[in-house]
Amino acid sequence: MNLIGNKIILEYADQNEDYEEFLPRTAVIENKLASENVENWYLIALDNPFSYEGVNNEKLLIRSKWVDVEIGSDKDVPVFIVQIPDESVIQGNNVTIIQDNLVAWGTVNVE
Repeated sequence: MNLIGNKIILEYADQNEDYEEFLPRTAVIENKLASENVENWYLIALDNPFSYEGVNNEKLLIRSKWVDVEIGSDKDVPVFIVQIPDESVIQGNNVTIIQDNLVAWGTVNVE
């Protein structure tokens, strides 16, 4: 399924109660990226950006937490939410995931 250009709703699920106040948010999926060992990271552009821990969250990275369950394949797909304090982690269609940038777990629904 090609998700590029689809509108999503990102909601909070767990792992960082301080982050909960910033969700839910709507966003558009801009690109599919690959990290060193995972090929299904999605770059999303938030409709209503916010700042968290000094990072301007105009864009985030999300990926399904479950193997063989892709975003858009079901309702409330659990995802990792990663903020991007430095866009140099994205090179073309590749991304370097830095564990410290994982800010929460969420759920995603494709509108």
